[in-house]
Amino acid sequence: MPEDNNSSGEFILDKKTEPDKLATEKNTQEKTQEIKHAKKSPHFFSSFCYMPRGVSFSTQQEDEEIILLIRRDFITNVPWIASVFGMIALPFLVAPFFDFLFPFISFSDSTLGYILFFYFLIIYGFLIHRFSLWYFHVSFVTNLRIVDVDVHGILLREITETRLELVEDISYKQIGFIPSLFDYGEVHIQTAGSQQNIEFDKAPNPAKIAEIIGDRIGGKDEK
Repeated sequence: MPEDNNSSGEFILDKKTEPDKLATEKNTQEKTQEIKHAKKSPHFFSSFCYMPRGVSFSTQQEDEEIILLIRRDFITNVPWIASVFGMIALPFLVAPFFDFLFPFISFSDSTLGYILFFYFLIIYGFLIHRFSLWYFHVSFVTNLRIVDVDVHGILLREITETRLELVEDISYKQIGFIPSLFDYGEVHIQTAGSQQNIEFDKAPNPAKIAEIIGDRIGGKDEK
């Protein structure tokens, strides 16, 4: 009987498609390993972290993975940090000339101690307040959406979010010498329809942020 070249049966191996399937699985595994190794734990002062490890937020879903953690560039804190050091140094600079500047005012040592205590307490409160405004003013880009948390005061917080498929356009700008020197700027995310647009202000590496989000909404780097 002539040999039947067209094999049939329950355990047929499709020799044409099997290598493609194996190659796809291999690429998926390599990509998973690459993402896993790319993850790193952000430090306390991180303002830009790609694939952060050990980070989550209250409304994060089970299948949601954080791609970017963004805060204002840490360099933007320099003015108020300098103010804190200036306020700390002020009493020591004024003390030698106090009697000359205020000849009609005198304080006992205990009264002067209380004044200094409350003065430094005010400085400490100012430092905590300004650091909190920076630290909790944070944005997340995940594999599903973009979440922007704007903190305008201790009791005022505004949260804006949009799903990635609703993002229509991304742009960024750097205006001035200082933003260009330290590479931070504004990232503007335009959304579809009546959805509120999102803006990352004073964000570090704005070009990189725009590129990563652009790749996501363009169908690249899908999970």
